[in-house]
Amino acid sequence: MQNLFTRSMSTARRQVVFAKSLIIFIFLILLSINAQAKLVFITNDPAFQNATIVPLDAAKGFAAGVQNVQFTEGGVDFDFTTANINGLSDFRGTLISYFPEGVTVTFSQPMSAIGFQFAFAECQGRARFIGSAATEEHTFEFGQGGIFVGAAEIGDITSVELNGTCFFANWPEMRFDATTPPPPPTERADLSFDKSAPNVASQLDGSIDFDLTVTNNGPDDATGVQLVDFPPGGMQVNNSTPSIPLVSAGGKVVVMGVGDLANSDQYTNTLNMSVPPFTGTGVVTQHPGVFNCNTQLLNVALATGSSIDPNTTNNSDLTVTRFDKASRASVPEICDNGIDDNCNGRVDCGDNACSNSANCRPPRLLNANNNPPSICNTINGIIICLNNGGPAPFPVGPNPAPAPPPPQACTFRDVHGRPFEAPACCCSYGPCDRARCERLAARDPNFKSANPPVNINGYGITQAGRLHEYTITYENIGNADAIDVRIYDVLAPELDDTTLQINDDGVYDGTIRTITWSDALLPPQEPRTVSFSINARSDLQPGDRIRNQATIIFPNAEQPRTDTNWVEHAIENPDFPAAADLGVVECLQIDPNTDLYTVVLFNKGTAFAHNVNAQVINPPPGIVFTDDSARFGRSDDTDPNVIGTVVPLGSTHSIDSVAFTADTPASVCKALNWRISYTSSEGDIIVADVQAAPDADSDGVADIDDNCVNTPNLDQRDTDQDGQGDACETVEPAPCGDLDADNDVDRDDKNLFVAALRSVAGEDRYSTEADFDDDGDVDFSDYQQWYQCYRSFVAQ
Repeated sequence: MQNLFTRSMSTARRQVVFAKSLIIFIFLILLSINAQAKLVFITNDPAFQNATIVPLDAAKGFAAGVQNVQFTEGGVDFDFTTANINGLSDFRGTLISYFPEGVTVTFSQPMSAIGFQFAFAECQGRARFIGSAATEEHTFEFGQGGIFVGAAEIGDITSVELNGTCFFANWPEMRFDATTPPPPPTERADLSFDKSAPNVASQLDGSIDFDLTVTNNGPDDATGVQLVDFPPGGMQVNNSTPSIPLVSAGGKVVVMGVGDLANSDQYTNTLNMSVPPFTGTGVVTQHPGVFNCNTQLLNVALATGSSIDPNTTNNSDLTVTRFDKASRASVPEICDNGIDDNCNGRVDCGDNACSNSANCRPPRLLNANNNPPSICNTINGIIICLNNGGPAPFPVGPNPAPAPPPPQACTFRDVHGRPFEAPACCCSYGPCDRARCERLAARDPNFKSANPPVNINGYGITQAGRLHEYTITYENIGNADAIDVRIYDVLAPELDDTTLQINDDGVYDGTIRTITWSDALLPPQEPRTVSFSINARSDLQPGDRIRNQATIIFPNAEQPRTDTNWVEHAIENPDFPAAADLGVVECLQIDPNTDLYTVVLFNKGTAFAHNVNAQVINPPPGIVFTDDSARFGRSDDTDPNVIGTVVPLGSTHSIDSVAFTADTPASVCKALNWRISYTSSEGDIIVADVQAAPDADSDGVADIDDNCVNTPNLDQRDTDQDGQGDACETVEPAPCGDLDADNDVDRDDKNLFVAALRSVAGEDRYSTEADFDDDGDVDFSDYQQWYQCYRSFVAQ
């Protein structure tokens, strides 16, 4: 029986960008398939009907840190060995293969068939079976799990290697048959296979028919023919005609028996499968089990048989069914569910239909941490949505400035689509410790970069008509030369191919909008690049997105096909461009006994800023700086002295301090002029003089805090504590004759005058207030004046 398939053809996180390149990919894989080889994906295959089932768990000795486990089962001695210090298991107690060392399984006698249940992996699980007639290997797709993989009809199987493509893979069960393998077949039959499906579909169709046709081109009759289909995630088998489908691995493998097929005969089977649900999460919709505006259904199938096949290049085929966007044209956009409901390319508040939604009214700012955002977020009480904006004030009081976002504030998705926390800098598409972010994302050495730049999630911003530069890096990570490497790049429809400039001898086919590069000989560990530039279409609208991805084919590699990461740019709203907007809003005294202060910087803009420095310019009298500048960064920066990160829509504290004294109880920093310099996300050096809070009288106290807004009074003295400073408070003159200053003229004042009568300057009894004519003595003429004041006051 022929090989069912040597390795996975698609991954849950990868898109097929070019059907022609996939056909080449299949051809290259099948060239290497041994005609006697067989991989098995179902446990009730005839090769495993008499198999012994062995749980690979703690009862057999598998445990964390244990590097060798030996046991006897069914009269066969088994040896499981790893060089990884983590051992052969973890807290789960079942067999774990840790990357890159993996696990080697040997046995005391050859096997005719052996296989393992693959539960899950951090990236991809990989099993390699070594037999006397052939060696077979299978690599599971990203996100797959709960699938059996085994080998038979490859001669005497002497060992198995279990591994993954990163971190670890889990293998909880083994099945084996140590009986003598049957003799190899002698008949020869060339099986060719063809598969067809609709080009577009949607949930309105309910289901999709896949026609699978196998033809025996002879020269002999074919025996044991079967069709094997690997459906996309989320699809379920409804029926199969005329073959009865054998569904296994939770619907991930479908086997349809054909039986014997005479020379020149043809057999067609129709497999009807349900359409996956529309539900997704914004533009991040490459996870299995959904089918919507941003996804496609890649279905791979193949024909196998027990006879010798002299031509294995025609045994498999694939179909790509794209989502029928027209089917959603009448669906209203829901403005807060993170989905492009009507397939017009705009999510939630980026859709014009949401302009009057309560969730999308100004002020609304672009969430630069996830551009375009998957959902409207609330930050500091402000709802943040795509391409709706308006200027927001700095938070200068009366409440304290908000605290900086916590460490690891960048959320992206790993290869399985699961949320993963990373340093905030990784969400910036500007200067950052890219190597660190890429390590966290477990990036393949074959990748795509772009200018305008993108962040760790692959998102960036651009403008209609702007020049885009794309670079594809590819590398042979094996130990032998790679021959005839091909790089393919399919241009997004939002890119204007009349402006295309191709470097590195690439060739463009305008009929399929695809650039192809060829590299005849690629030595190991020698990264190379190809590149091109092209403009975004000039008619793109805010919220439109441009996604680009490349495919690399290494013909003689274990995994010939690699799809790079995608990069996606959103067209920003020109009225509210994504840019940093920085201001100093507060200084926090480090210790009451020192003049040292931490500076609080707030970015009310929608883009990151890097390597920010703020210096006070011309502080007013009474505020004396001995250290007038501060730098800013975050605790989750690799080294904020090298690359410091300032987050959008939030606070960042200085990594050093300023020193000053001020004769005031007020917080002065927000009212001062600061010269702020920084590197933008696109690498530009920006310098701006910023005063976060208005200070009309330039006394260093913000108007919001100043008890004399238009009169300089740094000391803020308020003797009568009425909320109005002494410097600007109007004092009514005391009434004439009010000697005791109690705002009336009465008997008390007369008594004070009588006490001072007939006194002269220098005597204790003398009173300047009673000496109305200022002649140095208090006499009867002064009394006449006081009495006149008294009569005037009483007459009021």
